[in-house]
Amino acid sequence: MSREMSFLAVKLGVEAGHILLSKSSSAFEQAALHIYNGLKVFNILSLRLYILDDKGEGLDEELYIEENTLIQGNDYIPTYQLSESICNLVMVTNQNNDSYTTTIPLSHQDNLIGTLEIETKQRLDGDVLHSFSCLGEAFSAGVYYQQEARASEKNEYLFDAIMQISYNLHAVNSIDELLKMFAELTLQYLSFDRVTVFVYEYHGKEPIYNICVTSRGESITLSKIPELPVLDSEPLPLSDLSGYWIPLRLKEKTIGCILVDNIYTLCDISVDSITVLRDLCSLMALMIDNVRMFEQINKYAQFDDLTNTYNRRMGIELIEKLIKTADINNKAFTLCFIDLNYLKSVNDTLGHLVGDKMLVHFTDIVKSTIRRADIMARLGGDEFMILFPNCQLESAEMVWKRVKSKIDQVNSSKAYPYFLSASHGMAEYTPGSEMTPAQLLSIADHRMYEEKKLIKNL
Repeated sequence: MSREMSFLAVKLGVEAGHILLSKSSSAFEQAALHIYNGLKVFNILSLRLYILDDKGEGLDEELYIEENTLIQGNDYIPTYQLSESICNLVMVTNQNNDSYTTTIPLSHQDNLIGTLEIETKQRLDGDVLHSFSCLGEAFSAGVYYQQEARASEKNEYLFDAIMQISYNLHAVNSIDELLKMFAELTLQYLSFDRVTVFVYEYHGKEPIYNICVTSRGESITLSKIPELPVLDSEPLPLSDLSGYWIPLRLKEKTIGCILVDNIYTLCDISVDSITVLRDLCSLMALMIDNVRMFEQINKYAQFDDLTNTYNRRMGIELIEKLIKTADINNKAFTLCFIDLNYLKSVNDTLGHLVGDKMLVHFTDIVKSTIRRADIMARLGGDEFMILFPNCQLESAEMVWKRVKSKIDQVNSSKAYPYFLSASHGMAEYTPGSEMTPAQLLSIADHRMYEEKKLIKNL
């Protein structure tokens, strides 16, 4: 649930930031109302937006929203009165008489530029607070560039660039697609010769995604990764070329980096372009994390966490898809229903940790033995199924014999505290038979139990 809330909060923050693209004098009001309406599910009482003044000496209250009514702000908080937590960009929650106020710092390049105060009747839990923090981070770029737009017209194009890029990116839910679109849009708006993006593995420094897009229309995935520099929060200029390395940072963690250069034109890169790109990289890091969370949500919805096989819901969907494919192509497929014997006994005598190892061991044996096209799913507990596309029952039984042979080899080694044994039953789907997934499973299940009775009688 926390991943979904974070995903929605980032989306809400980016949408509000995009509203700030408007040069209208009511841009802050429209953006704040968008956030206020989006957070109504949390029963918020009020919302206040404070913006750092031009001198950086205090926060001006931009507006106040309560009971769907927007009021022009008139409060002012000198910076010396701000709490240490807010100055350090740490979100805080304070209890009032009968409500709670959560103050979300808005920042640009680790500097406070404003705050968003949300008042609620009840104290918010950790998941909701995390989603509010994500919202603030996504909203901050729009706040900063609205401030800049107010101060100077010269930033109009750059303001448009960062908001257009962030708006185009926020709906992307694939890492590869996200990197490609980011590189192309950055090239389009900021006019570099090349943009190369590297994203590290989730808990390390090795790049697992990369793309290089050039002004000559090339889009390349690098097969040989150059040595990447160690970056802190600051851009690192190239020593022999007009270009910069810029980190992709999520809070205090570097999750990747961007290389921009003008290898063809040799033109100098402006300070304004790097300033914009740093902010884009901050948003990009958030979006990468967001996409990773989205991918995890999808994985949890489709896979069994213990065995890394498809779960029951996904397994049923795959049967339905195979039925349609079989009817179209006039080719049969076979379903194998499996019950892992003695799992309850292992759980009761050796413990569930050993039982879990037994489950994983069994599924690893099956997955390493079945064909590349075959599909395994855990239906629940000790029950599994294998789908054999374009495969008649007789051929599927030959595959199962190979699985059984592998299991016998494991048991003969006597290297494990458990004895692996599985009962199985096969059901073949004949094209045009109009059998349902439930009927196929029932037939295979019945045949599995017939074999299980024989094993028990041995």
